[in-house]
Amino acid sequence: MKKSKARFEFIREIFLDIAKKEEKFGEDALSEPERLVGTIWHVYGIVGNGGLFYFFEHTFDVEEVAGAYEVIGMPEAALILRKAVAKFPNGRTPPSFERCMKFLDEHEHFFEALSNEFWKTQERHLARKLAAYIRQHPETFGEYF
Repeated sequence: MKKSKARFEFIREIFLDIAKKEEKFGEDALSEPERLVGTIWHVYGIVGNGGLFYFFEHTFDVEEVAGAYEVIGMPEAALILRKAVAKFPNGRTPPSFERCMKFLDEHEHFFEALSNEFWKTQERHLARKLAAYIRQHPETFGEYF
């Protein structure tokens, strides 16, 4: 338990610094590893607060997020995101926020089940996999070791 809490705090500190950097200098100032960590940690918080319903309220590029999960070694999370977006007509979220929310409401059980499945992958693997990814990029995150 202590190890996972330490990992969580380690990642959280890095995420907060990434967010400050992005706010001050813009997204273009972030390195690819910073973008990946920022995206995944942001998604982790969003899904933790409102499941995939909340995820789809935001304007994430689902394929980009799925790819980020694959990079850190969590293909099951990527698969769940792709399965969720595939449920939408033509495999794309509706351009209208209202239509998207209506679709999510109409398929609540499906998205609720996927949300639970996605959250389980986060609980089991995320902190360990993301911390390992960070440690593999000392050129970007070395100051935190």
